[in-house]
Amino acid sequence: VINLSKILFGVVVFAYFLQRKGFKNWIVCLLSLMYFSFGGCWILSVYPTYFSLYFYLPLSLLVIDYYVKGKKWLLPLYSLALVLYNFYNAYTLFIFMVFVYVVIKIRDDYSTFKKFFIDVIKFGLHIVLGVIMGLALFVPSFLYILKF
Repeated sequence: VINLSKILFGVVVFAYFLQRKGFKNWIVCLLSLMYFSFGGCWILSVYPTYFSLYFYLPLSLLVIDYYVKGKKWLLPLYSLALVLYNFYNAYTLFIFMVFVYVVIKIRDDYSTFKKFFIDVIKFGLHIVLGVIMGLALFVPSFLYILKF
């Protein structure tokens, strides 16, 4: 039930993301159906932990969209949630998010390389802030492993 709900909520978040981007309703329905049925969920189902990516990939797109629109505080909270939920999937999603952000910045707001580079570094630092907030949970375990 949990894995099926990840698929269902992943499709719903993907549809909401497409609605925010201004697509027509029939395109949203068609693309959501394609996202649901074209094998993405079955490819990710080799290991049950990858079902989470089916939900978190569209949610990452949505968080990036909110970040670009000015709600920068959401990104550290999202990265904290990713680190606390699944530490290993979080790094995959962080790389995906940085790649998507770079593409969006080049597409929409590329004026000089210096400004582009500074914006990407700020985005990365917001992710690092969320990871540092998540370390509060992992530091005691890390110190126990090192026998401190």
